[in-house]
Amino acid sequence: VTQSLEMSVPVTVISGLLSLPFLWRMIRKDMKGRFYVLDKSTLKPFQLVFCAVAGITGCVAGSILVTISQIGTVFTGYDSASEMLFTGNTMWQLLALGLVAPFVEETIFRGLIYNRLKDYSSVTTAMLTSAVIFGLYHGNLIQAVYGFSMGLLMAFVYEKFHTIIAPLICHGAANIISVVLQFLNVKISSIYVAGVIALLCLAVLYLSLRYINRNVHTSLKARVFKAHTDSASAEDDVRNDGCWDKRTHMDSSTPEPPKFNVDDYYPKNDRDDQE
Repeated sequence: VTQSLEMSVPVTVISGLLSLPFLWRMIRKDMKGRFYVLDKSTLKPFQLVFCAVAGITGCVAGSILVTISQIGTVFTGYDSASEMLFTGNTMWQLLALGLVAPFVEETIFRGLIYNRLKDYSSVTTAMLTSAVIFGLYHGNLIQAVYGFSMGLLMAFVYEKFHTIIAPLICHGAANIISVVLQFLNVKISSIYVAGVIALLCLAVLYLSLRYINRNVHTSLKARVFKAHTDSASAEDDVRNDGCWDKRTHMDSSTPEPPKFNVDDYYPKNDRDDQE
């Protein structure tokens, strides 16, 4: 049994690496039919640090609250899942949980699922739905609640920064701090000290999200429109990286790309022909 647990992390790394090319192809294919017209002129790279801070503090606060509540003694599945993840070589754990798993999961849950949900619903609905799916994906009640909370957090930073790097940093930082705390075998004997640390982490998390909400401005000028639109000038107005080029659109008379609805993006006639 111990040997099987030790092999689970390397298997996770290998399977994740093998799946990445296929996921990347799916992302490129999904994005091919749409253009995201963004204004990132005010975005500063150092602001991504707050994504890491939010991930770390959210993870630590969540872990402490689970320990204090003793909910793990009531609901099964959490201990066995933790044992599978944190058994074996620490470097394998860091590689699997800190890099491969976040990359795979963010590609699926934020890059594919969340973006597609936004085609059919509001941002809030897409956030909640993708977070529920992310929570259920973890397979037990405790991790489902934690996954739902972290899913909301990562969808929020993704929506603010409009780059998959933001939730990837948040997710990776949360997983890495879990591995480090497990490796150091950090235990807090006093429930009061644990409670204070959890409250401090929640306060830092709140301040980080407040900073991101107030200071990160990547406006989405036009959400989705067809790649096969008849407006050739609209396609010419989009840079290769998918962002609206403000330098070539200083003239207020220059129109921005048109906005299309879901039926334009997925034409009914095309679907009928395929059927």
